[in-house]
Amino acid sequence: MPEPYVRFNEIKFINRQQKSFCKLLYKQIKEMEDDLMAEEECCDFLKNLSDHAAKISYQAIENNKKILFAMKLTFWYYTGTNSSSVLDEEKLVDIFNLV
Repeated sequence: MPEPYVRFNEIKFINRQQKSFCKLLYKQIKEMEDDLMAEEECCDFLKNLSDHAAKISYQAIENNKKILFAMKLTFWYYTGTNSSSVLDEEKLVDIFNLV
């Protein structure tokens, strides 16, 4: 049975250019996921102010979700790994470390 998570450095790449492309793509995927959460909070806030503004915000969120899906699909194509199952080594948290 395959491991549920994989470190980015354990993924096999054809060449260094593909690795750097996927590393940048992975970073952008994580940033876009964070941005989408903020956009959804903003949309909820706009619902209280104006329905028209909320509809426009919702359309932008839907477009960004499609872009994010395409980015994740591209990452999977080049790595064979789902981006949500890749551990970011820069943000690795050791729960046993008290510091």
